[in-house]
Amino acid sequence: MREHEAVNKSMGAALANEFVRKFYAEGNIAGAMEQASENIVAFGTQSMKYAVGKKEVQQCLQEEHALVAPCRLFRTKLKEYPQDDMCAVMGSVILRTTSEYSTILHQITLMYQREKDDYRLTGIHLVRNLHHEGTYRMICSNMLSGLMEKRHSHHKSPESNILSSHVHSAFVTFRMSDERPMTFYSDELWSMLGYISGDKFIRETGEKLTELIVEDFREDVLQSMRRQLTYKDVYQVEYPMRGADGRTTWIVECGRRFERPDGRQAYNGILLDITPLKQASETLAYQVSYDELTGLYNKTAFCQKAQELLETLPDRNFEIMCLDIERFKVINDLFGEDVGDRILRYFAAFFREMKLESGVYARIHSDRFIMFYPSEGRNRERFIKSLKLLASSFTLGYRVMLRFGVYVIDDRTIPVSMMCDRATLALMKAKRGGILDCEEYDETMRHYIMTEQSIVNDMMEALQRGEFKVYLQPKYDAATERVVGAEALVRWIHPVRGEISPAEFIPVFEHNGFILKLDQFVWEETCRLLRKWINEDRNPPPVSVNVSRVDFYSTQLVNIIEKLVQKYHLPRELLELEITESAYTDNPQQIVRVVKELQQRGYKILMDDFGSGYSSLNMLKALPVDVLKLDLKFLDDKNETGRGGNILNSVVRMAKWMHLPVVVEGVETRQQVDFLRTIGCDYIQGYYFSRPIPVEDYEHLLAQRTFVPILGKESQWLDAQDLKELLNPSRSFNLLFNSMIGGVGLYEMMTGGSIELLRANDGFFRLMQSSKEDIDRIDMLSYIMDEDRKKILRAIRESGDRKKLTECIVRRRLPDGTFLWLRARVSSLFTDESRRLFFIGWDDVSSQYNLPLQLQAMTDQFQNGIVMSQLINGELYLNYANRWMLELDGLDPDSRRGQGLVPMTNIMDKELVEKFKEAILKHVESGSGVPLAIEYPFEASDGTTRRLRCYLNAAKTSENHYSVLASVHDITNETK
Repeated sequence: MREHEAVNKSMGAALANEFVRKFYAEGNIAGAMEQASENIVAFGTQSMKYAVGKKEVQQCLQEEHALVAPCRLFRTKLKEYPQDDMCAVMGSVILRTTSEYSTILHQITLMYQREKDDYRLTGIHLVRNLHHEGTYRMICSNMLSGLMEKRHSHHKSPESNILSSHVHSAFVTFRMSDERPMTFYSDELWSMLGYISGDKFIRETGEKLTELIVEDFREDVLQSMRRQLTYKDVYQVEYPMRGADGRTTWIVECGRRFERPDGRQAYNGILLDITPLKQASETLAYQVSYDELTGLYNKTAFCQKAQELLETLPDRNFEIMCLDIERFKVINDLFGEDVGDRILRYFAAFFREMKLESGVYARIHSDRFIMFYPSEGRNRERFIKSLKLLASSFTLGYRVMLRFGVYVIDDRTIPVSMMCDRATLALMKAKRGGILDCEEYDETMRHYIMTEQSIVNDMMEALQRGEFKVYLQPKYDAATERVVGAEALVRWIHPVRGEISPAEFIPVFEHNGFILKLDQFVWEETCRLLRKWINEDRNPPPVSVNVSRVDFYSTQLVNIIEKLVQKYHLPRELLELEITESAYTDNPQQIVRVVKELQQRGYKILMDDFGSGYSSLNMLKALPVDVLKLDLKFLDDKNETGRGGNILNSVVRMAKWMHLPVVVEGVETRQQVDFLRTIGCDYIQGYYFSRPIPVEDYEHLLAQRTFVPILGKESQWLDAQDLKELLNPSRSFNLLFNSMIGGVGLYEMMTGGSIELLRANDGFFRLMQSSKEDIDRIDMLSYIMDEDRKKILRAIRESGDRKKLTECIVRRRLPDGTFLWLRARVSSLFTDESRRLFFIGWDDVSSQYNLPLQLQAMTDQFQNGIVMSQLINGELYLNYANRWMLELDGLDPDSRRGQGLVPMTNIMDKELVEKFKEAILKHVESGSGVPLAIEYPFEASDGTTRRLRCYLNAAKTSENHYSVLASVHDITNETK
């Protein structure tokens, strides 16, 4: 069987073979996804959940390919199972990794849906078959040994027949001459070169091995062979062969000289097809030099080309210009990454069409481009003017603006990469200044670089010598003006320069990554102090430490903090963690995941600099913080009773509705303290009360106060002024309310149980597909499906009784008969004997909860069982099973689905359930990503006893809660 050839040549199988070739053999993920539908789902060998949508699936495939790359595809065996307008293609793929020389077997299932005259790929399921890999390796080892023992035979052994079905290679015997006539060759030679038969191969080639080589390579190949055979009996050469259809096949030929029984010398050779490796090498060479998105040079290639021009043209003067797009992240967030990518390609097309003489250009990262060009004439002005016009011509409904930084090359001895840094530094000045859109590098910037370099030179020794000191800035209760905690800050006391401002060294450390070490130093020193104060019976209040945006890129962040707390035996509530809003905008998914994990372990999270970013409200909805910190300076308003004061008032009230304490920092005057107290601010931090002070001074403060915990104060319910603002809002309140991302409604529930919508933002009406004119007629329960009403009522009661945010998932029936899956987040504002007042934030989560329907359609095609279950507080529950599994157990698939969690003891023997529970906990504890195999007997619905093998993956999702995915196979016939 030829490489990549499938048994079934129909449309589905052909598309599946194309997918396998592009994904495994070429690593062309984008090409493999060409037939993918927008709502494609995929599950990989390492997955814990399904990837949904093109972007997530492409990421899943990239991660899967990274596990096996670089690899060679030995064999593909696929079979199609058509059904109406759908078809499933299932089979096996055998891979050989070239880095570890190991064999990997994947079982693959591809689901296609017919759309008009075409098929779209809707589902991908990959499973690594570890059980058969060992068997395959043993067979291959035996085959290769047999082949070497019979290498002088002119007859093909059974082993070579089997081997050729797995390896794209051929075996030849020839006599040495310029033409190298072959006395024997295996059929794989003509098959590998695309000939339809051996006879056609003989007629067109004359059985002369040298004639098959592309002519320009023949002489070099013969010379190399003869040179190698002068010193030893073995040789290896590489060359291209011309196939029957004119395509080039790259070959590595490995052979040895031997003596025939008649005394004459002959040669055996194995010809291996390395064409896929050649193609991968060419792809890699492109990736090394070019930016994948735009096709421009990357920074490495740019520096090489610029250096060549400097050396080739020593008499010409050059400049380097660095440019980027203002607020490009805002564009990505507002309009989507596809639009952002389109803008980058738009500029790249301009650079390519510019045909810059004696110049070079590149995209170095994100939205940043760089140009190297002759400085004579008015090149700089011409480029800036053209690029500005180009930016303004992009149709977006948003002004695309550019900033530029230029370095006039006056020192050719420094590396081009350093020249780029100087242009980047000029760009940063242009971005900071905000007036000029282009800045030129000058000596003051060089001084800045020298200062930065001196900081870098001293930083490691400064940490070792103890020059970094932890200072503490107290936090005060706004009402009592007593100390309630502190923030740990770092100061650098340099032996020569004295105290270095954090504004000088923190940005440098964030840029070079040293902030990771410095932060961990501050964390440990803070833990040490807390332990010391506990031992001295000081009853210390919590101390918050800063977690920089760089820290969140460390996968060990949670473990590092946990080890410190355990090392010093601290209650977790004493160590609070401050994160910045800018860190969230840099990396929102990672931040949300880490913050939730830290909160589950008992840490309090403070959001620092809230309001300084453009996405504050969106961030607050997505990120479950415990305390908000506002910097009074971010308002930039000296008159606290003016517009800035009104905004601050609204933010504080919004935080009160969400039961979030507020700390305002940067407070410097008594007037500011009095104003903050009148608007209900909880806590104050700033120079009016105390600057950051050494540890000894802070310890004196501890001896003078009674501790009042920030999170221990009783939440305040709404007062009359709050209710008036809610029901008769001002213009500023309306602006704030309608700026919230998603749907938000203010509701009132009376004693009789009716729930009335009082107010709603614009996002609510878009989500619910209703109009503002309907607000007086909307009863909340009327648009919730009957089965889900108890859940929303329970969430409302719990929010009021427990005074905390609660949430649930419900369904909303739409006018066209379909329904939305909605996540409801309930925050109670006011409760008495006659009524409840509360907010509900609504989010559309249909894409997540419609997945089981797609999952059912795909997995019902499988000829094995797919089971999803959950281990909750020691009890194992069935969440989902496909048709094969349910029918094996005698259950009706259509009636079983939709019943929710079912105890496994209702379906399986109790001893078997206990066996699975032990296996799940063992698998999670091991931390292995490899599925765990379990074999067990099972009494089927037809009365027969089957032998089943289960491959399961489990993950811990929260305390005493585990999610389990299992693939079940009937191995009854294998064990007989």
